[in-house]
Amino acid sequence: MTQATSIIVSDSNNVSATFAPSRQSPDFAQYEDRSSGVYAGYGKITYTLKRPMAPKKGSTSVGPRNLRATAKIETPVLGVQTINGLSTNVVRRRPTVEMIFTFPEDCTLEERKRLHWYTHQLLQNAQTDDLLWNYATPA
Repeated sequence: MTQATSIIVSDSNNVSATFAPSRQSPDFAQYEDRSSGVYAGYGKITYTLKRPMAPKKGSTSVGPRNLRATAKIETPVLGVQTINGLSTNVVRRRPTVEMIFTFPEDCTLEERKRLHWYTHQLLQNAQTDDLLWNYATPA
C-alpha cells in the first residue's frame, strides 16, 4: 500500500495545483487543493474502493462479485456574491470527473494494468479532447 503524499497536477497552461492529503481511512483517501483559501473552493481528489460483500451464510448465489475503484476530481469555481453590501465567496460551478473501474474479484494484475493503461491513453486521444473541450463526438 502506498503512503498518502501530496499529488501535484498541472493544467493546460502548465499551472500546478498541489492536493495535500486531508482524510484517509481504509478504502478511502481524500486530498485537497487549499489554494483558494475558502473551504467551499477547495479542489478535491478522492479515491474509494468498494469491496464485494461476503456471501450470506447458507447462500447459494453465484452472482458477480466485483471490486469498484473510483477516482474523482472536483474543481470548484468561486465567484463573489454581494447582498446588502456584504460580499461572500460562492461556488458558481463545480466541474467534476469521476472514473469508475469495475473489476471482477478474480481479475488479474495484468488485466487491471491493461485497463489502467487503456484509460491513460484514452484521455490523451484527440477524440477525447474534442468530446471534453468542444462537446463533440466523432462523426
